[in-house]
Amino acid sequence: MVQSSLLLALAGLASFSTAAPTAYKRQAAGKRGLAFAKNTQDKANMFTGSGQVTWAYDWEARATDAPGFNVPGVEFVPMLHDGGAMFAGAFPADCQGAIDAGAKHILSINEPDICGEGTGGTCMSVTDTVAAHMNLVQPFADAHPDITIVSPAYSNAGVETMKEFLGACSGCRIDHIATHWYGPADVEAFKAHVINVHNWTQKPIWVTEFQAQSGDAEAFMRDAIAWLDSQDFVYRYAYFSVEVSLTNGMSLNNLGNIFSS
Repeated sequence: MVQSSLLLALAGLASFSTAAPTAYKRQAAGKRGLAFAKNTQDKANMFTGSGQVTWAYDWEARATDAPGFNVPGVEFVPMLHDGGAMFAGAFPADCQGAIDAGAKHILSINEPDICGEGTGGTCMSVTDTVAAHMNLVQPFADAHPDITIVSPAYSNAGVETMKEFLGACSGCRIDHIATHWYGPADVEAFKAHVINVHNWTQKPIWVTEFQAQSGDAEAFMRDAIAWLDSQDFVYRYAYFSVEVSLTNGMSLNNLGNIFSS
């Protein structure tokens, strides 16, 4: 989620190649998704008219406290937020509930490389992240070969830690890679990060959080989503977030209108 300015540096980018990305068959439907707060799933109705928005997630494995697993008009994708007791205890039943409701993808842990109160990161060591993924996500990979398993989502400052995780997670099935990006409204820096993560992993990419935190956010969004939609190796993406950036109450703001159109 939103990070302090200290974490916005594009650390680790220089270590990646900037060669052309590997080609992949593009997702047939729209790639755009909603990063939304649990229990606010009704806001999805504002985004689905154009067919561009096709999925949603809320950093947990349930959409509502009920629990419920549906978001109107789109696929709800469950996530293992972290390896702590609260989320780990509920995850097996909730994730199965989401699959039973139609989920075809599972997102692993949110920002294990980010620490600090209010940052939204889960602050987990590589060892703990591997253990949580193996104990809670891998059983679904084994039981559901047709379900796509997405890696933990590391920040744009955490690409070296992402490397450590992927190297250490022996026996993990990781089909796609999730990454985040926060920074000024510099679409070239954003593109470089996404390309470089793909070039290192050679897997389809989900940008499950991105946000321009200064500058012309509307111009940045137009350029960013046009580029993301044109890249075969980008599978899905979500702007941060429905409540923070895209809506004012039950109305779309300027960014929300751009994102949904």
